[in-house]
Amino acid sequence: MFLAGFAAALPYFPKFLAGGALVQSYRAIRRAGQIYLAHIVTIVAVLALFAAAAISFQEPELATRNPLAPSMFLDNPVAGIVGVAILSQQFGFLDILPLYVVLMATLPVLMVLARIDLRLALGVSISLYLATQFLGLTLPSYPTDYGWFLNPFAWQLLFTLGFASGTMLRAGDPVPYHRVAYAVALGYVAFSAVWTLSGWWLASDTLPLPAFLWQIDKTNLSLPRLLHLIALAYVIAYMPWSAALKRIRNENPLVLIGRHPLPLFCTGIMLSMTALIIRHRYGDGIGLGTLLVAVGVAIQIALAVILEWYSRASGARRTLAEPQPLFEPQPSAEPRPDRAVPGTAQVGITPP
Repeated sequence: MFLAGFAAALPYFPKFLAGGALVQSYRAIRRAGQIYLAHIVTIVAVLALFAAAAISFQEPELATRNPLAPSMFLDNPVAGIVGVAILSQQFGFLDILPLYVVLMATLPVLMVLARIDLRLALGVSISLYLATQFLGLTLPSYPTDYGWFLNPFAWQLLFTLGFASGTMLRAGDPVPYHRVAYAVALGYVAFSAVWTLSGWWLASDTLPLPAFLWQIDKTNLSLPRLLHLIALAYVIAYMPWSAALKRIRNENPLVLIGRHPLPLFCTGIMLSMTALIIRHRYGDGIGLGTLLVAVGVAIQIALAVILEWYSRASGARRTLAEPQPLFEPQPSAEPRPDRAVPGTAQVGITPP
């Protein structure tokens, strides 16, 4: 979610500031629509996958005991379908994309606030986060009585922090490095690892403080989780070998996967659920598990390569389809500003 906000600041916000507010707002909302459609298609595909497995293996419990099709959905499919359509009926492992839909749909509001002042955007986001913790703000999950597993009112802060970081970096004023801050961040990351691996959990009435200050709550993004992410991002950004990551070539499989996140994410969900069915049917040995992971990674890389090839081929076809001028304009040695046409870039000058 942090990286999603970081990435949103790079393609949308500069053009938003340059006078394309309506166009960039439309692009953000259109992207939210694409994520929504991908979410619906993935839900249908996964439910069909488990239903087909239940029929093929003659194990009806596969259609009800899997983490994605709770019995309440099958018991009341009419209300369940409505809930799926409005994103309030969420299944395990498929509750991430609805959060992306909400955050991308509200990105124009964030950009309006950031255009006024980035500190204003951060202040509003932090205020909404605190209101969520103290007032219990959440979105309903019809037809159930629970709220969203990933509460958008809380998780928006992580998205905003990523957006602010991306905006500052692009402006040439990134979050500065400080040796003490780096040591504190590294120490907190190490402490968090020990805390989690040791299984140390505090009782709900241990401390006379608001629960979000010390609990490890994912739904409302409790403060320890939020601080851990901030510390981890700071450590990775300034770790000694971070410069080596910038030298990774564009053809690297991980880069290709990152360039096509939505189809790769949905495919990963399908592969994970397929592996879950296979392990349920044929056992949970380490050999089979390793094979499934290797095959899944290979499929992901192959799909990323295909999508990248198709993207480049489509771009080349669009370029060839555009009308080409008979003569290429020659850049003048010294363009004359007094002859410039308002709103146009001068030949020989790189537009800002």
